[in-house]
Amino acid sequence: MPSKKSFQLTLLITNLFITCPSIALAQALANNTPGYIVTIQGDTIKGTLTVPRFATTEGVILHQTSQSAEKKYTVQDLRAFGLQDGRRFVKRTIPTNRNSESGVVDSSTVFFQHLVAGEANFYRYDFNAAHNNPNQLYASSETAQYFIDIANSSPVGVQRRTHQATLAALFKDCLEVVKLIPRTTFTERGLSNLALRYDTLCQASTKAYDYRLPEERNTTQLLVSLRAGLQNGQLSYRSSDYF
Repeated sequence: MPSKKSFQLTLLITNLFITCPSIALAQALANNTPGYIVTIQGDTIKGTLTVPRFATTEGVILHQTSQSAEKKYTVQDLRAFGLQDGRRFVKRTIPTNRNSESGVVDSSTVFFQHLVAGEANFYRYDFNAAHNNPNQLYASSETAQYFIDIANSSPVGVQRRTHQATLAALFKDCLEVVKLIPRTTFTERGLSNLALRYDTLCQASTKAYDYRLPEERNTTQLLVSLRAGLQNGQLSYRSSDYF
């Protein structure tokens, strides 16, 4: 018969997965997820999507019903797609410098994850560095880039070394936001918050949308605390972690 302590631990961990959707969400996204696609013709089709991280190169798979065969869509087939959890992806064209020595600038069509929408649009682009053109210098660990545009102009890359100057030029008509740039960290959260601040403070006539998922809570810290408490013969957790 299980001890009272074991029963309490089981109950606590069960409650943890029920009350902390970030854990369940991480597991759900590893499988097929309800969502929709928008084809190049403009048709919206709902179903279940399989979305790899590098969707631009690997494509998106749609399952409409349990009986229908799956169908793969490439970046050339779609305008956009979205997931039930709120994530949104749009197709945009970005310049590349593969032929920069000849003075010709090529372009690539990619899927951006749309993080903030409004007058200023902020995007994340996941790419596979191993499959990139060798003339582009990316470390194998680099798999994300950030882009921004104003009023749907050509997306501008936001890079760590030059992000303050880039953002100051883009947001020059909003002094309140320009003042925040020196204190803005080069993180997805920091850059997204700045774009959202610009949209809400200085472009209120255009409705702003925040398409980011809620931030994941520190599940590892909680589980380590639980394990340490059990090793000491106590069932304990810190109230600041989740509850």
